[in-house]
Amino acid sequence: YNGVKITKLKLPLAVHNGTGPIELICGYRIGRHENGLVVKWFHDLEQIYQWIPPMPPQINGIISGLTEYLPENTNKPLSHSIIRLKKVNLAMTGVYTCKISTILEDIAESRKMTVYVPDQKLNIYADYYNNTHINLTCVAKGARPSPILTIIVDGKQLDNRSIRIENYRNYPWIKQEAIVSNYSNPAIIQCEITIPGTGYRKREKLIYYYNKQLERNHNLQLRPSLIMAITNVFLTFIFSNG
Repeated sequence: YNGVKITKLKLPLAVHNGTGPIELICGYRIGRHENGLVVKWFHDLEQIYQWIPPMPPQINGIISGLTEYLPENTNKPLSHSIIRLKKVNLAMTGVYTCKISTILEDIAESRKMTVYVPDQKLNIYADYYNNTHINLTCVAKGARPSPILTIIVDGKQLDNRSIRIENYRNYPWIKQEAIVSNYSNPAIIQCEITIPGTGYRKREKLIYYYNKQLERNHNLQLRPSLIMAITNVFLTFIFSNG
């Protein structure tokens, strides 16, 4: 074989904040006539790793002090480079690039990894708006990176144009609202949270019962008058490697 080729770039697509260890694996083939091997890893645009065999790897940036090297991970410099992270944190979210260089060639491949935090709290509310409409509110706290919220009524997603979003501030908090016509029959109202790039998904549900007495008093909020059945419908984690 002649030249340089990356045969595998493997890292978790999504990983829960604070967990570990995890491995970033770059497999490659080096032609027998190639000389001057240098292996580099980048996080976004920052170089975090350099290995010039037989010298030990040099670590910088966000992974400094957070790596460990097993003998089997460094004894085959002509076939693979493995970064073993003892524990991940939110700063490690980003695009990772493995670059293999020789005197004659350079080749690189990239892949994104997202470190996430699930929501601490997810709520769905229905409040009085006027005699003909109610205000639906979905609130999530604590999720990182910024999640996507969706309000679903009787299995149908509401038009996003009717939903207002309040962006994150110092504390991760997001809210979506929708003003909809009042429902004369019981309705299942759900709030769904997803974290992009992770497969994380969760729903909260309430069963709404129309209360005609609220039409007589605009100052009453619907929330205390509801018969609510709030349940966690499902919570899924999808981790995809490879």
